[in-house]
Amino acid sequence: MVMTLPRSSPSHKPCALVVDDQHSVREALRDLLLNAGYEVEVAPTGEAALHDIEVGRPDVVLLDLCMPGMSGVETLGRIQQIAPSVPVIMVTGSGEAEIARNALRLGAFGYVMKPFETGHLFDIVGVASRQEDHRARGGAPR
Repeated sequence: MVMTLPRSSPSHKPCALVVDDQHSVREALRDLLLNAGYEVEVAPTGEAALHDIEVGRPDVVLLDLCMPGMSGVETLGRIQQIAPSVPVIMVTGSGEAEIARNALRLGAFGYVMKPFETGHLFDIVGVASRQEDHRARGGAPR
């Protein structure tokens, strides 16, 4: 993932990284966020997400909780090591709410449940991306 606009640019579009092993979920989130004015990158695995974050830091990460290979919780821990200021929003199914709450205790910014309630999704992604943008400029989180 390569961000084409510098953070200091007034025309900076926030960048979201969507990480989910299900193609349909990645595409649905990508389309929603693109239509809301975000630049969007997608990754099918935790490993791919870590590579993308090292190449170009997103403003916010939407991370599936349950993925084969590296789990969402494991990926969250690795993201916190390489990019601790990037807010991570966990994406979870209805049966995984307790695991998502545990991810909050481990440092996730928040979580959204599948199927998505669009208003809540936009609210949490907007707050998280503004927090990362503010931190990148050297300020305290909002």
